[in-house]
Amino acid sequence: MKKLNFSRSSSQSLVANMAQQGFAMLQFMLVVRLLTPTDLGEWAMFLTLTSMVEMGRLGLVQNALVHFSTHQPVARPQLASAALVFSLGANVVGLLLLLGLSVGMSDIWQMPGLSHLFWCYAPLSLLQAVLKTLEGLRMADSDFRSLVISYTVFGGFYLVFTLFLPFFTSSVSNLALLAGQFAATILSLGILYFYQKKNWQFGKIEKQWLRQMFRFGRYGMGTNLCSMLFQRADLFLLSAFVAPSAVATYNVATRLISYLDFPLNALGLALMPRLSAVHQAQNTEGVARLYEKSVGGLLALTLPMTVGVCLAAPVLVQIVAGQSFLAAAPLIQILALAGLIKPFGRVFGVTLDAIGQPIWNFRMLLLSMVITLIFNVLLIPKAGVWGAAVASSLSVVVTILLGQRLLQRWLDVRLESVVNAVFESYKVTYLVSKR
Repeated sequence: MKKLNFSRSSSQSLVANMAQQGFAMLQFMLVVRLLTPTDLGEWAMFLTLTSMVEMGRLGLVQNALVHFSTHQPVARPQLASAALVFSLGANVVGLLLLLGLSVGMSDIWQMPGLSHLFWCYAPLSLLQAVLKTLEGLRMADSDFRSLVISYTVFGGFYLVFTLFLPFFTSSVSNLALLAGQFAATILSLGILYFYQKKNWQFGKIEKQWLRQMFRFGRYGMGTNLCSMLFQRADLFLLSAFVAPSAVATYNVATRLISYLDFPLNALGLALMPRLSAVHQAQNTEGVARLYEKSVGGLLALTLPMTVGVCLAAPVLVQIVAGQSFLAAAPLIQILALAGLIKPFGRVFGVTLDAIGQPIWNFRMLLLSMVITLIFNVLLIPKAGVWGAAVASSLSVVVTILLGQRLLQRWLDVRLESVVNAVFESYKVTYLVSKR
């Protein structure tokens, strides 16, 4: 396998996620103005539930594919076939669960259109499973340039489609938005396939790799699902206690906060192959130093962003969602404060997967889910959206502190080295700006 250029792959990964998150933000700015508050609340719940299926699929396939591609590059075609099988299978199971859930919960959440949306989502989800498998193969090779193309094609087409919807219909519906996703997925899949056709090598489906990928990936799937529940338990409980319009307001706040997370997600993707390679060389100290440097660099990036969001929250809400959602501004400030320590949590999870401890990553996310549910059950019935914001923030802080204690079991990670890495990042940025 070719030597990884971490600096280059990190920058390309960041650009890929900037494209993905940038188009997602522009799309959200359009949708929040085109849908009624009730429809927006239903659309937010639909996206939350379908993203759980997608994250479960990615957890089952993506990290296992990167891990085994790094350690067993000669088996790459067989790994690719196993990844495709698991992607499609996970989607089928997820769809069945969503359809069953919608039957029992639509009335409780006051969202009767959810079941119809899930039926229409079924063919789209299978196409997305294939697309994400192809993207995962490029990620395993640290080819983030292909991801930039895929994300740009999907996001750009979907944005243009949504932009022109009001010219062809009197009122934009959730089903129309779903049709736009379907068309964008087909276009992105076609372009990505033909652009990187020579790199798609699928081999015979072997039981050996199916077993090994499942044994590794099941913890990643559990981790991702627990992570989603950890992040979205507030929305599920809110939907049972407040009206869909209030859910829409809270969704505005959480969506804006999610854009702060894109550097963490982008650099985390690029960090995984590098950590796996260092661990493969049996360099435990190197893993610890890379962990410290990575957390410090992410902290240096997120600190000014978080401060800016806290100060400009009302202005940002008006720009992104409009005057009618100004109530989301104080919620954003509460959620942003907890985001200050998220770099520790993001790199922690990636590191555990890279050093062959996915089961502990899963256990920590399971614990975090329990903590989140406890805080939300205690606070949401009494304080509504305010209780949800406080509960989510407390859960993040408690979980990350516990995770750092656990990490000391395998790595000699020092907090002072992380702090030094933050200042070193600012120092390098200052020196570069002075040239």
